[in-house]
Amino acid sequence: MEEYGLTVSQSKGNLNGCREQMKPGEEGIDGILEVLKAYVCDELCCHRGAVTQEEMDQHCCRCKLQQYTDKIREECEKINAFDQSSTYQIMKKYRKIILCKDCRHRAKLRDDCYRCRKATSLLGTLEDYDGCSRGEEKC
Repeated sequence: MEEYGLTVSQSKGNLNGCREQMKPGEEGIDGILEVLKAYVCDELCCHRGAVTQEEMDQHCCRCKLQQYTDKIREECEKINAFDQSSTYQIMKKYRKIILCKDCRHRAKLRDDCYRCRKATSLLGTLEDYDGCSRGEEKC
């Protein structure tokens, strides 16, 4: 089981006795899926053992494990494709918004009451997290 990364070792010093966990992204999804496929094929496949290599090849050709790991890889790539996500599209659309609290056109009327000095901007009193695309950041 060592070759599949499923060892139990008290010498590593972690509380559960297993090999130290890898940091996310160190091995990547491809490596993880290869380990999974090897473990399923070598340890869990019910066709291993008393069959010829030719019969084994026929069973492997009909196995859907590759299809499932391909789907997992595709989903992982979709999740990690941030530049195509709706969050990124919203961030891109509003990237030029300046918050009133950071804008040089913000003017104090009285205690905790602000307005915008730009004639073509927001009207009324402003909160810190109001903002517009016509603002300019303070230096």
